[in-house]
Amino acid sequence: MANHVERLQASMTASIETSDIHLDVVRDLKHIIEHLTAVAHPILESHGALRGTRLIVK
Repeated sequence: MANHVERLQASMTASIETSDIHLDVVRDLKHIIEHLTAVAHPILESHGALRGTRLIVK
């Protein structure tokens, strides 16, 4: 992502044209992480693998 921002700042045409795609991919990856977390949290909680806001390290 940082590289893409640098290319945008340098006004590289290809990066400007693909900026929407990059933003869509980042947004979609964030949604995937949110869904994985929604599934993983109850599983970890039911196994006693969570404490407060962090995983229990064994």
